Amino acid sequence: MELNQYIHNNKERQSGVEALKVIAVVCIILSHVIQTLCTNNSYILYDDYILDLSEATLSLKLIGLQFLRSFGVLGNHIFFVCSAWFLLDSNRINTKKWFHMLLEVWTISILFTVGALLLMKDQIPIKLLIKCFFPTTFANNWYMTCYLLFYPLHTMLNRFIGFLNQKTHFRLAIASFVVYFVANSVISGLFFPSSILLWMGIYIIVGYMKKYMGKASNNIKVNVIVLSITFVLFFTCQIVWNCAGIKFSFLNSKMLHWNSNYNPFWLISALCMLNIARNLKFENNLINYISGLSLEVYLIHENILVRTYFRPYVFDYLHHNYGYEHVYLIVFAYTIALFLASLICAIIYRKTIGRLVKTASARLHNALGLVYTGLENKII
Repeated sequence: MELNQYIHNNKERQSGVEALKVIAVVCIILSHVIQTLCTNNSYILYDDYILDLSEATLSLKLIGLQFLRSFGVLGNHIFFVCSAWFLLDSNRINTKKWFHMLLEVWTISILFTVGALLLMKDQIPIKLLIKCFFPTTFANNWYMTCYLLFYPLHTMLNRFIGFLNQKTHFRLAIASFVVYFVANSVISGLFFPSSILLWMGIYIIVGYMKKYMGKASNNIKVNVIVLSITFVLFFTCQIVWNCAGIKFSFLNSKMLHWNSNYNPFWLISALCMLNIARNLKFENNLINYISGLSLEVYLIHENILVRTYFRPYVFDYLHHNYGYEHVYLIVFAYTIALFLASLICAIIYRKTIGRLVKTASARLHNALGLVYTGLENKII
């Protein structure tokens, strides 16, 4: 999701960072495709296309799919550390663009809902329809809801970070990493974790890296080495975890344990990838344009109706007609096709309805702002 474009205007967009965001989108789509492949869906009657990845196995094919399933976590971390890097320099809340993003989330959800109702008529349950009409309230796309909640907090966090000396900031960053990533990667649910608290911890870590680790964070060679080691360690960990699951029955069905936003390997990887991308100084208008559409691409491919009905239907068709002998080819081809289809839809949306939404959101924001200011003044 190219969230930064909605929150602040970057006159000089670094194509290295923009390319990293495109990679993050593809990682997220790949993860969601595999999620469809391995997750039961209570809204459809068929499920024989499902490939269970939660069980321990010595099959490298399945271990590889388990590993790739967690790429969505990597993509999420990439987006947030990129946003955090720029938000650390922001001293104001852009309510106009925040409201635009909120309205865009709602508009895209409604467009899919209307289309689905025309095609499927009364086949969509009322409960699901209600979620479609209130996408942010029900966190249909959890990242978007979490970001909309987190963004207004960033200026207060910036002030808080500004008061810290280096030693205190370092201790807080280490504590955040240990409490929310190391501890929760062993046993999930420790220390009352939540996505907001997790992001606050990451924000503090990125803040320390930006403020005090300039030499190391700008060294491409060091970051490439750390990134490579982290990838190898995580894949090795996945294999060891599978072996442990085969030996110990209580671990047997927990092979997707590492598919969590508390995965420390992917946070470290995201930080290294950001540092590498920042130091790749080049400009490419095509990359910048595609990256600028990443919010719409995310909302389109992960729309609740698309993931509930369309993505399982495609897998069911592929499974019955081609089988899973070449499952990697199916997964990667599906990912690329879904990315391109979502990108085309995003371009069409941006050039048509998106323009109307932008104008409408600006007018609604101004009108609501006047009403709120009047009420606030009377109350105070």
